[in-house]
Amino acid sequence: MPKTNGELFLKKNNNKKNRKEEAQLLKACMQYLTLKGYLTIRNNTGLVVVSDESSRRAIRFGRAGSSDIIACAPGGQFVAIECKSSYGKVSKSQQEFLEKVRKLGGVALVVRNIDELIQFL
Repeated sequence: MPKTNGELFLKKNNNKKNRKEEAQLLKACMQYLTLKGYLTIRNNTGLVVVSDESSRRAIRFGRAGSSDIIACAPGGQFVAIECKSSYGKVSKSQQEFLEKVRKLGGVALVVRNIDELIQFL
């Protein structure tokens, strides 16, 4: 069966080392934020293709470019954190999301290791 656009989208950025490093960083950030009293949400975005014998449809979830972690600080401030590996790149849509959060008065960060998060907080 040929791959659909959705299946291609889900397999994009298939670098295992990059994904593993980002997954470990994301987990550490979530744990640290929780310890500091933040309300955290692990934010996922993407596309899933659902099909049966007679139809196929793509279902998008999450907002394109939205950060990996969405949180509420103990004082009530909105926080968006994008977790990237040491060589990961922030996409244009991710940068636009972070800029919008800052413009609206929230905190928007890109972190490449847990020390960057700790230093900022």
